[in-house]
Amino acid sequence: MPPWLQWIIGVGAAVTAVWTVWIRALKPIAQLVVLHNRLLPVLTALLAEFEKSPDAFSVLADMAKQFKADSGSSLRDAVDRIQRSADDAKAAADNLKSGVAAQRQLATIDRDHVSQLMILLDRVAVMQRSATGERKDILDAIAGETKPSGV
Repeated sequence: MPPWLQWIIGVGAAVTAVWTVWIRALKPIAQLVVLHNRLLPVLTALLAEFEKSPDAFSVLADMAKQFKADSGSSLRDAVDRIQRSADDAKAAADNLKSGVAAQRQLATIDRDHVSQLMILLDRVAVMQRSATGERKDILDAIAGETKPSGV
């Protein structure tokens, strides 16, 4: 193998090794240092605050207890009651929607029945008139040619 090819392969291997060391070791350490520099002042300030009020952890513990269900007196129980009420209201609204849809269907059916009854009443009127001798006038009206003289 020529020496210049060996030299290119060696440089490639060195670059790959440096890149792997950077990605696997140096970059995470650099990120950890940056995070440490950002968190250190915050942690120092928290420590100073907690040294001034030693009961702060008990207050935090009490706040944490409020987010656990305990038979009705915690914030968690209040949120659960509100959620149940919202679910019940949604179910009632869905029932109301289905009731309105049923009312609309019944109204459509009722209109159809009234139309059919009107047609039957018209036929009865035609039969009455035919009994009185207005047969031709009525038959023309049924056919849609003219309107009966008595109407």
